[in-house]
Amino acid sequence: GEFAFAVVVGAISSKSTIIDGTFPALVSAGQVYTFGLQARDAAGLPLTTWGNAGLITLVLRPNAPIPIVVTEDATKAGAYLVQFTAPIATASYSLDILVDGKEINAGRSTALVVAPLAATGPTFETGVTDKTRIQFPASPRVGDIVVTILGRDKYGNPACGGLWSATWKRSGG
Repeated sequence: GEFAFAVVVGAISSKSTIIDGTFPALVSAGQVYTFGLQARDAAGLPLTTWGNAGLITLVLRPNAPIPIVVTEDATKAGAYLVQFTAPIATASYSLDILVDGKEINAGRSTALVVAPLAATGPTFETGVTDKTRIQFPASPRVGDIVVTILGRDKYGNPACGGLWSATWKRSGG
């Protein structure tokens, strides 16, 4: 004979997955990004309802603040949009995406590379902000004067190659 049965999807679990193509490979310091997270139960079945946004958290290593906002994805039942603000310090980080305190991806961290802010404005101003610094030589009175300009984004990260040199030639005295 035949047996009737129904598949019942369980509660959200660490089997939840990042939606393909939504996680940024490279982010800029201090900018806001969003990726999709498909909620899944312990068997890996996709959830088709919401209500678990409060169970989704992020932990960054090395430890740095990573503000997040989790909302329901109105275009895909059971999926969430995880919006985060990238750290302001440029570095390579490990990001742990947690569901109910347990890491997704079978306990493997997700790589997050933070770059300086992208250059904006006219070419001659590229990378120059109020954090840009000029290094003067110790003894500018003898010979040519070489000044190093350290390009920085608004967070102080090296920008656009980091530095430029300018030389002033002395003539006649």
